[in-house]
Amino acid sequence: MEEKIRNEREELLKKNSFEIAQIEERYQKKINEIRQNYEEVLLQKDYFYNNLVSEKESTIKDIETRYIQLQSSFDQKVVEIVTLKEEELLKEIEKLNEAKEYYKREIDILNAKLLETEKNIFLILKV
Repeated sequence: MEEKIRNEREELLKKNSFEIAQIEERYQKKINEIRQNYEEVLLQKDYFYNNLVSEKESTIKDIETRYIQLQSSFDQKVVEIVTLKEEELLKEIEKLNEAKEYYKREIDILNAKLLETEKNIFLILKV
């Protein structure tokens, strides 16, 4: 009887070992399948986020380029405006200098007339 129990025990162990091995094999396959799916999802997410980051970096570079262009255009306009105003001021200074020279001549003429008048008065008073 003991032998029969041993034999049954060994057969159950063999049968259960085989079933356990099959279960372990299925479990390992399922784990590998889940791992592979997880890695694929991670790769897809990584690809998606890398593309998103690249798009955002590209957008930032476009904005920076546009900003530099606008800044350059603005600087150019400021230079043009300053140059134009400088030319206007130089013309106005030239006109003021011409007016100054004109009034100097007028003052000289008036001073000459005043001197002439003073001489005439002095001559009249002498007589």
